[in-house]
Amino acid sequence: MDELKPCPCCGCRAVMRQAPLEPETSQSGGYYIECTGCHLTTLLMFSILDNCKPLLVGLWNRRPVTVSEGEAEKVLREAKLLRDRINSANDLHAVFTIKDSAEFLGFSKAIDAYLKGKP
Repeated sequence: MDELKPCPCCGCRAVMRQAPLEPETSQSGGYYIECTGCHLTTLLMFSILDNCKPLLVGLWNRRPVTVSEGEAEKVLREAKLLRDRINSANDLHAVFTIKDSAEFLGFSKAIDAYLKGKP
């Protein structure tokens, strides 16, 4: 099993713990990882068919992916463009309601009828 990385919040040592074996609680026997400094913890996991300890260690040791400032700016620009497109679509939807679409359909049919009557 991999060694536990220090706490991502305070840098203190982390330890694997097991909830006390008490039959009257639903947490009895579950495993979790806890920081010895700030007491940040993982979720409580139970070993049923597989040993959950390696999974907990993997969850604890996972850290955010670091990106360069340029990459972060690119992602932020793309997110803003997407937000603007969504807002534009929402604005269009707010203007073009069901009533409007019914009126448009009626207008469209009137134009079609007019054009059919023309040679």
